[in-house]
Amino acid sequence: NPSTYTIEDEVTLLDPTREGYVFAGWLEGDTIPKGSTGDKTFTASWTAINYNITYELNGGTNNPANPSTYTIEEEVTLLDPTRIGYNFAGWSDGGKIAKGSTGDKTFTASWTPISYTVRYDSNGGEGTMADSTQVFVASSTLTANGFIREGHTFAGWATTPDGPVVYADGASVLNLTSIDGAIVTLYAKWNINTYTVRFFDYTGTVQIGETQIVSWGGAAVPVTPPARTGYTFTGWTLTGDDDTVETSLDNVRENIDAVATYALNRFTVTFLNYDGSVLGTVRVPYGGAATAPEVPEREGYTFTGWDTPFDNVTSDLTVTALFRINTYTVTFMNYDGTVLSTQTVEWNTAATAPEVPEREGYTFIGWDKDFSAVKEDLTVTAQFVPVETVENEPVPGTGDDSVATLEDEPVPQQGPAPFPWWWIVIGVGAALLLFLLRFFLVKRRKREAQAAA
Repeated sequence: NPSTYTIEDEVTLLDPTREGYVFAGWLEGDTIPKGSTGDKTFTASWTAINYNITYELNGGTNNPANPSTYTIEEEVTLLDPTRIGYNFAGWSDGGKIAKGSTGDKTFTASWTPISYTVRYDSNGGEGTMADSTQVFVASSTLTANGFIREGHTFAGWATTPDGPVVYADGASVLNLTSIDGAIVTLYAKWNINTYTVRFFDYTGTVQIGETQIVSWGGAAVPVTPPARTGYTFTGWTLTGDDDTVETSLDNVRENIDAVATYALNRFTVTFLNYDGSVLGTVRVPYGGAATAPEVPEREGYTFTGWDTPFDNVTSDLTVTALFRINTYTVTFMNYDGTVLSTQTVEWNTAATAPEVPEREGYTFIGWDKDFSAVKEDLTVTAQFVPVETVENEPVPGTGDDSVATLEDEPVPQQGPAPFPWWWIVIGVGAALLLFLLRFFLVKRRKREAQAAA
């Protein structure tokens, strides 16, 4: 464009240039017509250029207040963008556009991943575990569980105390939180242990009922033990699989096998004498044989055994001694040795004398032995005395001479002797003695039973 002109010139101005602007025209027009005179001043009009601003956010979100364009006349300071799990680390070129700058601009965001702490809660267990630090985006492995809980098995980690298992033991985790410096608490989850309880008969080989599944600390339900002849059930013998645990059906903490236990029944066998006095008492196991005591002799009787067998005892027994009364032979002989009668007589009873044949010239005066209370074999002989004859002088005025026969008074006694009252005294004394003996034996057994209990 010329700096002068003449009246003869016709001037058309060209567009000027200006960095950062677009020429918008001359305010006075862009021509000087021919014939014009005088100095001319032309003022250029400008429009600032809008330059583009491009953002490389690398996964972030731009701040909506950040401009997409600028002009040479503006000074721009960019605001921070955001990105989940990251802290903004700055823009390239400082995030500023100085006034007077021109040209499109590209800004790249830089990011630093956040870090957070994982805290482990035993949630009813025991033990300690150190916190672990995790970095966002970077996959990491949870610390292996170090807690224990009696009767329970670790199942994994939950994000709330009562929540479900979210992470397994030693699981690989990513981005548990997007908040920098946050503490993420993971709660141990526990499954209660269950155990098997089996019941067996006394042999330990035949199972009774179904296997029971019992939770730790719970109680098993005992089954009805089978009956065992001759035995009394005394309980269960428990065998567990953990020697460190106290085995109990009321507080199950291990697998248990329970075997029925029985005690061999024992019975009392009481031996009585014929009069009811106790000869002895013995305890005998089921099916066993009792040993009989020595039986005192009984006058006039022979011991024949016991009224009840005791070689296979299956209950309490009272056994009484049996006696057979002795019998004896009483032979009645005539004076000449002929047998008049033979009788079998029980002990201490009387024989019955037979009729004695008459003996001419003799008078029967009795028997040579007493047989009113026979206690042995006897031979009893009839006793006779001669008849004495006295001849008298004839009496005047009478017929034939008279003959008087005089018989001696009998000397031996015939038949039963007088009743022996002294035997009654002896019998009463013996009965009283037996009663006192039995009384003291009963008292002694009671004291022994109380001492044993």
